[in-house]
Amino acid sequence: MENQEKDVKGTEQPKEEHIDQPNINDHDRTVFDDMVLSALKCGGIHLTANKSHGKSFMLFSIAQTLQKQPNVRVIGFDGSEAWIYKASMIPVFNIGEHDIISNDLKTTDEFEKYQLRNEQLIKLALDTHKDILFRFKTKKPSKRAFLIRYVTCYLDTQQRAERDRDKTQK
Repeated sequence: MENQEKDVKGTEQPKEEHIDQPNINDHDRTVFDDMVLSALKCGGIHLTANKSHGKSFMLFSIAQTLQKQPNVRVIGFDGSEAWIYKASMIPVFNIGEHDIISNDLKTTDEFEKYQLRNEQLIKLALDTHKDILFRFKTKKPSKRAFLIRYVTCYLDTQQRAERDRDKTQK
């Protein structure tokens, strides 16, 4: 009776089968890297978890994998210090409360509420560094959204111009 074990009173009980749950330690780095690169090709990874369940650590690991790729840029936007102290080396550009200033909208044609005080420095940072973390020191969601939109549009414009240059050079 090998599937039986004795309880406290000495009577035989059916043995509970222990099923090991997989965890990140069961996989080696190449499996993780392959998963990240596969997700990159397929459209991304959606990561949802409660506070203190390892989301930031997982994002650090994903960013570290992506930083190794020559044709992939890691552009991060965060307000915490976690990336600075726990993530792999990534250049940091601090965005303070006064770096994003309000515009006075005069007509309905004007749609952008904010502008960047250091626009040329941000462009230089993006042109100089493959990977960069924009660290917010503003708590205003609208200012954060403005910077993310600005950087995304700037990179998109650069990529379109590069694609057009490649077509004319061939």
